[in-house]
Parts: sequence; structure tokens; C-alpha cells
Amino acid sequence: PGRRDHRRRMPRGFETHWNGIVDYRRNRELCINDPFQDEKGTWKKATDPEDWHALRIARMLGSISRDFDARRPRVGLARIQALISDVEDFPSFAIRYCLLKISQFVPTVPVPALRRGGATAGHVLHVLFDNETCRQRNASWVRTGELLYRFHEATGRYDRAIKVVQKLLENAREQGNEHDIAVFTNNLGYEYLQMGQWPAAEALFNEAIERFERLGDEDDALNARANLIECRFEQVPQEQWASLLPELGAINRALTTRGDWRARKTLRLLARIAQFRGRLRSARGWMRRAIAIAQGKPTKLRDRDAAYLSRLRQTD
Repeated sequence: PGRRDHRRRMPRGFETHWNGIVDYRRNRELCINDPFQDEKGTWKKATDPEDWHALRIARMLGSISRDFDARRPRVGLARIQALISDVEDFPSFAIRYCLLKISQFVPTVPVPALRRGGATAGHVLHVLFDNETCRQRNASWVRTGELLYRFHEATGRYDRAIKVVQKLLENAREQGNEHDIAVFTNNLGYEYLQMGQWPAAEALFNEAIERFERLGDEDDALNARANLIECRFEQVPQEQWASLLPELGAINRALTTRGDWRARKTLRLLARIAQFRGRLRSARGWMRRAIAIAQGKPTKLRDRDAAYLSRLRQTD
């Protein structure tokens, strides 16, 4: 307690720790761990100012971490936002820490279900994404962008999500990262799918499938195929759904065999076909499998699936 009181009385630009006092403005330190030194002590120049800056940021993050531990997430997120805005040279480890905390509120999954405090997390992501320091570290900037467009998905602002994904796709092209180009092409198609812009979505899914197959990425190619079949499914009359069954069944078998939670897409389509044919028992079975394979991931899609199954159970 005495130490905390002492720190509150320290002049601005100074900080104490167990071994001394740091003067950040003059980049110097007063060592106080020698019991035989005189009362005034001797100020010494800090050998590495970057280390002191990192130490100061780490202590601030430690204080923020206590907010999360005390179940004050909104306070913690607000302090993260203030820290990002106030600190000119934000270390990469600090950005990683912030993204780790934010990812609890905006999961990197399609159409996530935001935790309480998600809106505040979204505001922090906006600050991070626009921060020039973050832009200079490409991996952190991309990770921030992924969380930001998922946040827009969760709030139904797909037009904003599209703008963020387009920036990530442009960046991937500039970097020459073929895998990221394929991933963001598929994700951009998914945003158009959510908006009901079928032709644009279909063209992007076809491009993504071609790129994934060229890279030998079978799992992501299957996911893009699941997106494509959903896009086609939404464009044809119900009477023509049966024509999609062979391809739909093949994609579903491949995804479920892998235990891929994204198979919920194809399972839901199979349930809709069964319902259209009046086979309600089969429809309920497909939906139970869709919810089970989702593995409890916090998404709004899972909530929609549960609501759909509930309606099926109430249907005679």
C-alpha cells in the first residue's frame, strides 16, 4: 500500500519500481537498491531507452490485464483504446496482447456472436486498423483487419466488412501472398453472399476454388465449394433444388468426414430440401447434426440453426 501511495505522488514523467526511479523525459534512472549509497543517490543514463519504453508499456498492460481479471472488460477495452491513442510508438508485443484480448469479444469465425463488450472492442479495432504503427507490421495489421470485418459481420454491416476485406485482399496481392489472396477472395465472396449479391459472390468463389486447388489446399477448397453451392442454392427455384443434391451430398460427405465445423452450411441446405419434400424427421436430423458439428463455436449462424430446429420440432 505504501508503494502505491508513493507512486501517485510522483511527478509526471517519472515512475518507480523496486530497484529505482525512472525519469522518462531525460532518459535516466536513479538506482535505490544499494543500502550503502548516500541519500541523494546518483542518476545514471538509461542504457537502452527502447527497453524502458517497452517496460512502461508492459506495466500499463499489466494494469489493464487486472481489469479483465476483475471482470471489467469494458473498462479494460476502453483503457486499451486510450493507450493506443496516447502512445506514439506502440510495441508489437503490445499489439499482440491487445488483439488477444479483443478476440475474446469478436471471434474470428463467420458471423460471430459478440460477447458483452463487443461494441467497445469494435471501436478499439477501428483505432488499431487505422494506426500507422500497426500498418507497418503487416501480420498484426492483417489480424486486426480479420477481427474488424468479423465485427462488421456480427453487426450486419456487410458493406463495411466488404471494404475491410478488399483492403486485406489488396495488401495480400501487394505482398504476393498466394494463400492470403485465396482466403480473402473467398471471404469477400462470403460478404457478398450475406448481402444476397449472388453473381458477384459466385464469381469470387470460383476464383477462390481455383486458387486453393492450385495451392493444394483441399480443406479451404472444400469450404469455398460449400459457399458456392449455397450461393447456387439461393438462386434457383425450390423445384430445382434436387438438381444440386449430387454435388451438395459430395461436398457434405467430404466436410463431415474431416469433422470440419463448416459442414453446418451443407447440412442446413440438406435440411431445407428435406423440409421442402415434407420429410420433417429427416430435416430435424440434418439440423441436429449441423448444430453438433458446429462444436459450440460462438456464431450467430449456430443461433439461427437452433431456431430453425425449434421451428421444425413445432411442425406436425
